[in-house]
Amino acid sequence: MEVLFEIILVRFMIRFLGVNTRYYFLKFFNKRLTKEDLTETNEDTRIVQDIYNAFIGLVMFCILFLGGAYLLDLLGLL
Repeated sequence: MEVLFEIILVRFMIRFLGVNTRYYFLKFFNKRLTKEDLTETNEDTRIVQDIYNAFIGLVMFCILFLGGAYLLDLLGLL
């Protein structure tokens, strides 16, 4: 159960939050950017891209978690 939770959470943070946040942020500066550019299939660049995606995904997950806790506190539900 613990392994399944870790796989889902890590994949959610890296693949969804990290890639999408980087994609939409970098899309402002480079109009021809695709999501495939951020998830390279080459083994050397894939490791680097996964590290960037994991870091950005972790930061965004913390921001979303703290933002949700703050909203719950404002509403008096926490």
